[in-house]
Amino acid sequence: MTTAAPTDLLAEDAPDDDVPESAPAAEPPHQRGRLAFRDRGLEAAFERQYTRDALPAVRRAILVATVLYGPVFAANDWIAAPHMLREAWTLRAVVVAIGAALFAASRTAWFRAHWQPLVAALVGLAGVGLVGLVAI
Repeated sequence: MTTAAPTDLLAEDAPDDDVPESAPAAEPPHQRGRLAFRDRGLEAAFERQYTRDALPAVRRAILVATVLYGPVFAANDWIAAPHMLREAWTLRAVVVAIGAALFAASRTAWFRAHWQPLVAALVGLAGVGLVGLVAI
């Protein structure tokens, strides 16, 4: 019994008997260049469900990140830069205060409407704070 080598199966002259004729593609349900459904009602329903499903994890992430960024990693400042504690803890305090405020606001309708840019801003602020800690 002989079998064809894998390269033989990919030869250009291989028959296309099992490939159906191409039909015109149906229009996708989303807009080109955007991750959004064409149907505004469907998009609104998706956004509501996604927000409802994602917010518990977002709340936990804000809480864990705020606790780690502040009190837990502040112990590193005590060891690594005891001569700069005031500056380091001031930077950490700003990020922790904003993280705590976002966590407290996370059950409001306003937060639900703006949670993605708010969380992105918190992450960006934490990154700037880390750069500031390194620069001290």
